[in-house]
Amino acid sequence: MENIDNAIKLDENNILFYENRSYLWRKMENYLKAIEDYNTILSMFSDNIKSLINRAFCHAKLENYESAINDYSAILNLEDNNTHALYNRAISFDKIGKLDEVKINSLKIQF
Repeated sequence: MENIDNAIKLDENNILFYENRSYLWRKMENYLKAIEDYNTILSMFSDNIKSLINRAFCHAKLENYESAINDYSAILNLEDNNTHALYNRAISFDKIGKLDEVKINSLKIQF
């Protein structure tokens, strides 16, 4: 981790460094730190679907389902047929008891 931190200090605009560090944070189950890096990536590239998906995953692991839903919705604004986002948004809606939204999302999923 120290090497990646040093690399970021040398080049704060290199998205690959943040992607690698956020991946490590996620694997270490430090979801808050991972979210910080995904936020940085998304501040540079707001349409980075990979970072949106990963940040949504972290929010869901922290039971921040509304934030996860927001990220999955942002993905669907970029790719309206993203099955992964539809499926996981439905799960997040289920977790907060919005069953009508679960049905709507489930109907849109095409396998």
